[in-house]
Amino acid sequence: MPDNLVSLFRPRSVAVIGASDSPLKISYSCVESLADGGFAGRIFPVNPKASEVRGLTAYRSIEDIPYEVDMAVIVVPANLVPAALEECGRKGIGAAVIITAGFKEMGTESGIRLQNELVDIADRTGIRFLGPNTVGLVSPYVGLNATFMPSFKDVSRGAVAVVCQSGGVCAFLLHKAVNENLGISAALSLGNRANLDFSDIIEYLGADPRTRAIALHVEGVGNPPGLVELAGRVARRKPIVVYKPEGSLLDKAAWSHTGALAGSYQVFRAAFEQAGLVFAEDTAELLDVAKAMSFHAPPKGNRVAILSLQAGPGIVAGSEAQRRGMVLAEFSPPLRKKLKELAETPFFSENPIDLAGLFGQSANGRQKWPDFLRLVLEDAGVDAVILNTVYHTLDLPFVESVISLVRDGGLAKPLIMCRDSPLQAGRAVLAKIEENGIPVYPSVERAVRALAGLVRYGRLADG
Repeated sequence: MPDNLVSLFRPRSVAVIGASDSPLKISYSCVESLADGGFAGRIFPVNPKASEVRGLTAYRSIEDIPYEVDMAVIVVPANLVPAALEECGRKGIGAAVIITAGFKEMGTESGIRLQNELVDIADRTGIRFLGPNTVGLVSPYVGLNATFMPSFKDVSRGAVAVVCQSGGVCAFLLHKAVNENLGISAALSLGNRANLDFSDIIEYLGADPRTRAIALHVEGVGNPPGLVELAGRVARRKPIVVYKPEGSLLDKAAWSHTGALAGSYQVFRAAFEQAGLVFAEDTAELLDVAKAMSFHAPPKGNRVAILSLQAGPGIVAGSEAQRRGMVLAEFSPPLRKKLKELAETPFFSENPIDLAGLFGQSANGRQKWPDFLRLVLEDAGVDAVILNTVYHTLDLPFVESVISLVRDGGLAKPLIMCRDSPLQAGRAVLAKIEENGIPVYPSVERAVRALAGLVRYGRLADG
């Protein structure tokens, strides 16, 4: 990994250039985000008019700091950013996050000239910077919240990396991740991509052992062939899912937003799918598929078994699975025989399976549900399993037994769970399920879409 990108994702010390002692300013929020996010390294506010910011000693300039500084967060007016970046170069700082807007995205000659100055400084000094016009960077494994969003302190550690062009989309996705218990290895917005671009970040994350899946939000690409080649190489060993908004009006909005005109959607999609990336249709699917990828290797095929503690969700899941290119697995004769021996009634349902209808709601019947799941997972005609449960106290022993089953024997095939629950009521149970290797989704459709994305990745990787 390049040393400068290590300084960006895993710094030991961070300076905030332009730090304010006014809680109403974004530059104060940048210090607050670092201080409250659990960052264990040194934090150096830089403000020529303040002796301290939020209880931390402030310095008149970056060069007055008597310690080594790995990374700088720059949040001064646009016309002062080039001088600040130049000082960082003289200080020997390896990486910077430029929060400030007012550059190429403005479409003005002065904005373009200022951004070109930043590029020239980086070329001369070797410093690598994110932005400008970025929300910043979150790296939970080192407690780093180098943004102006203190709420990102709630982002938990995990295996999905989120790379966005837009700061607003990045914030939206991270808050969604917090609300749905999705752990993140790193997250950032690229902003104007003046120095660090998709290729740089994807290459770093491709070698990052804590990242098992990469989720990309893309508006426009400066060098499509180069990104296709690089992303394709990474996707052969680590899955990448991408969401790109479609439409000419959106392309114009992307130009004014981040200063990079989006290209043809269909050409973009075809090239990246050919390279092995999975496309998502919206932001929910982007995170859902990335989550499944971070839990499971792709299945060997598209034959899915659907088990439900209630009949209705199983029917919905079966219809959605077929609509998304999967087939309902046909159980082998040996498996059918074993299942009939387990069942408490002579009725045997085809896939999807209504577990309650097959085994009854008796305590004795419920004790057999995990055995049924184990047999289905072991069957050679099944590539993956979707398990539907609806929050109820009666199903808690079943969930515990599923966790034990997975913990004791591991999972040779993907197992995806759909489990709804009243607000907050099932968060502890959900966390426990996922800690043991089973991704959980709050709706049947989202569970199926996540598995379908995993199946697509397997096909693309093999192709």
